[in-house]
This record gives sequence, C-alpha cells and structure tokens, in this order.
Amino acid sequence: MKPAYQYVVMRALVLFSAFLAAGGACDIFSGTRTVDLHTPELPPSWQGFAADLRFDVTVNGFQEGSVTAGDTLNLAIPAEGPSVILVLPRLALRGVSLLPAGAVVRDSEDTVWASWEDGPLATILRQVAEAGYPLRRVNTVRLREEISTRAGRHAWSIRIPQVVDAIVNERLRVYDLTPQSAVDVTLNVSGVPGGSPTWFTADPLNPEPVELLENGQPALSLPPGTHLLLTIDAVHVLAVQVYEDGTAVAISR
Repeated sequence: MKPAYQYVVMRALVLFSAFLAAGGACDIFSGTRTVDLHTPELPPSWQGFAADLRFDVTVNGFQEGSVTAGDTLNLAIPAEGPSVILVLPRLALRGVSLLPAGAVVRDSEDTVWASWEDGPLATILRQVAEAGYPLRRVNTVRLREEISTRAGRHAWSIRIPQVVDAIVNERLRVYDLTPQSAVDVTLNVSGVPGGSPTWFTADPLNPEPVELLENGQPALSLPPGTHLLLTIDAVHVLAVQVYEDGTAVAISR
C-alpha cells in the first residue's frame, strides 16, 4: 500500500495535468506574424475621465503602442504562440495605472479582442513567462474557464503570486483560483473637498458606485491588498491598503 502522502502528491499532479497543454515544453519561435487587436470599450464608471485615459499595449512584456478605448491596433507577434497581450489603462495627467484588460493569442488567430474579463488571466500568464516557464505547457483555455467559473467578476481577488508560483512549480489546483474573502472597510475621506462625491473602485469587473454612509464616508468590501478608488471624474484618486485583520489605510494619489 502506498503511503498517504503519495496519494496527496499524485492528486496534485493529476489536477495540474489538466492545465498542461499538449505539445511539450517546446517554446521556440520562428519569425513573426500580424494580428489585429481590438481594445475594449470603457466600463461605464470610467466614462467621466475618458479624455484623460490612454491604453498602453504590451505583447509578451514589450510595449507596442498607446491607443484610446475601442481602437484597433495591428501588432507583430511571434509566429508560434501563445502570445500574451496586456492593455494597461493609464490616467495620463496623473500617471496612475488602472487594472488591465488582456488577451491570449493562439497560433491560428489573426484577430483578437482584449477584454476586461481576461485581464487577470493575461496578468498571470505574463508573470509565469517572466518566471521562465514556457507558456506552451499551460492549457490557457482550461485556465481561463476555471478562472471564470471559480472567481467570475472577483477574479482580481485571486492570489495571483501564489497562482503563478503553483503553475511554475507544476502543482496548480483549481482551489488555488478561489478569490480571497473580502472584508468590510469604511474609509475616512473627510479631507476630500466637494462634499460627498461618488466613488468607484478601479476594478473594471465591478463598476458599480461605492456605497456611502450617512456621514458621506465610503463603505465597501475589499480583499486584502492594494486597491484604487476614484471619483467619477478622477479628480480624486485614493490608494487603499487593506490588511488581513480588516484594517485599511487610504492615501490620496
């Protein structure tokens, strides 16, 4: 009879094997080809500062251009994929970056649509590639499906560094894609001029306005980590650090 720990190890390997793509570890590119990238439309809550917003487009970590929402960009990518595209929104006047949209280009595609939903997936894959792990060994289709199923609109609450580490070490489990639990946070923004403005998080998957208490202070649920809050015109930007014990600190950007 095999020891119990061997069954645990074997189970982890079986789970990870579903995320491995056929074709082995070969990651050699031969030449380039072009694809048309369609950038996403802005979330409704970002329309108030659309004029100040630019999209920096990167392919496999290299910046390829800067466009506005809804533009199409012709990109040169390696002839053999996958290639990871990140579309990084940036408030030009403030130099503040928001959460990105993303896309994964496979070998047979010549047109690709970046989406806010694929921003977390593209971020994970970009970090996996930066760690030296060949993306051709990752079943990106299955990974995308599991992120959508297990995290949905809370995909930015996944512990991305841990997921990257699990992929690189070939021990990823579907449970690793479960989003962190959120904690209730109330922020003191009494020093912000202009009364009680409407606040939004910079998460494009959750564009609803933040609830305000009777005293005008924003109250919301956030997982541990760093988050951005913006007013509808982006005149005010707050960086919010949420800690594991539920405390939070907000700093004006």
